[in-house]
Amino acid sequence: RDIHIAGLNVQNAQHAMVIRGFERAPIRHLTLQNCHFRQVEKPSVVEHVQQLELEQVFIADMPLLAKDIVSL
Repeated sequence: RDIHIAGLNVQNAQHAMVIRGFERAPIRHLTLQNCHFRQVEKPSVVEHVQQLELEQVFIADMPLLAKDIVSL
């Protein structure tokens, strides 16, 4: 709850994000700000996350928006 990550710069990664909460205990209020993932092999995995905010988050110089990430 209320997690803020800022200024993350990643050159190579299998996934930009693997964020998994639980059905009965979802992750809430997660913010990523000014994060850059240069080279990513696979899509992000986001499960049971509520209120994800992405501010200036890029994968391979393309902006990533929270609406583009499906949370199960």
